[in-house]
Amino acid sequence: MKRSNRLRLEESTVVEWKQSLSEIDEIIRSSVAFANTEGGRIFVGVSPGGNVLGIQIGKGTVENLVNQIAQKTDPKIHPKVSIKKFDGKDVIVIEVKESRDHLVLAFGRPYKRVGRSTVQMGKDEYEGLIFEKHKERLHFDTMTCRGAGLKDIDPIKVQWFLEKAKEEGRLNVPGKVSTKDALEYLKVFQNGQLNNTALLLFGKDPQKFLVQSKIHAGRIKGMEGHDFLDTKVFEGTIPELRESAMRFIAEHVKKAVFFDANQRYDKWEYPLRALEEALNNALAHRDYLASGDIQLAVYDDRIEIWNPGELPKQLTPQQLKGKHRSIPKNQFLADRLYLIKLEFCKF
Repeated sequence: MKRSNRLRLEESTVVEWKQSLSEIDEIIRSSVAFANTEGGRIFVGVSPGGNVLGIQIGKGTVENLVNQIAQKTDPKIHPKVSIKKFDGKDVIVIEVKESRDHLVLAFGRPYKRVGRSTVQMGKDEYEGLIFEKHKERLHFDTMTCRGAGLKDIDPIKVQWFLEKAKEEGRLNVPGKVSTKDALEYLKVFQNGQLNNTALLLFGKDPQKFLVQSKIHAGRIKGMEGHDFLDTKVFEGTIPELRESAMRFIAEHVKKAVFFDANQRYDKWEYPLRALEEALNNALAHRDYLASGDIQLAVYDDRIEIWNPGELPKQLTPQQLKGKHRSIPKNQFLADRLYLIKLEFCKF
């Protein structure tokens, strides 16, 4: 009976086959993908179908391979390379350990392992990994907004914020203060630089610097599909975005009017206070490092609000149904929004 020379290891998240060292670029990319996923092994000298072909091993073959992988990766990968015999043929086995932060690059690009394939990471995913690594020192809401200066701040919005916070009893700035002093008092302008929170709350044109901070709103016919009856893109500061979105909702949901003891009452199809809270959370706790916008969709039978980001790792969807601790994505921004305690909108 003829003996099969097929490698008895299937390609997977942790196993890759390569025919020869002529595929060095793909070998380097796969090495990085393994480092950015779970680690893994690359078998060189195996056909795409898994048949052992073997490979010629010359003087310096292993050393040259290790050097090429190290030179084309950042930070440098130094895999364990060995020569194994399968069915009497030499096969090079490259063993790559999982990296600690999954931020290894090949030829200046990040890769990861998805099933049996090596794929390039998306920009948002890679930036998210960088943010996760530096999250103790780096937060979007306290990061300097590059290119922004006091000329990009609206003094009227600053004054409104101070008056609103004072009215809510959560901030008391004594006497009249200049815009610059107010921003410094709120710690959104320090060492001559504005942070992202300053633009999100007081910017004349926040989207000039933070293009992702928009709301895409749509009224969709029926309960599924993409048959839009109305669409809008809202820009502005967070209070302005919230107000525009609430007006859009009010224009596209039902309202009943009734009287009791000569007093007029409006009854909305949805509790507006709950919708306000959902918008507040979407605006305050979204992932501003992601490039996507907040999505607001009004269907015949429901309203959906989507914001870029994920649940904190400490929480699960099940925990959200009961009492759970607050873990703000943007703590600095959330603390400033707390000062103005946005009230129930009346239309």
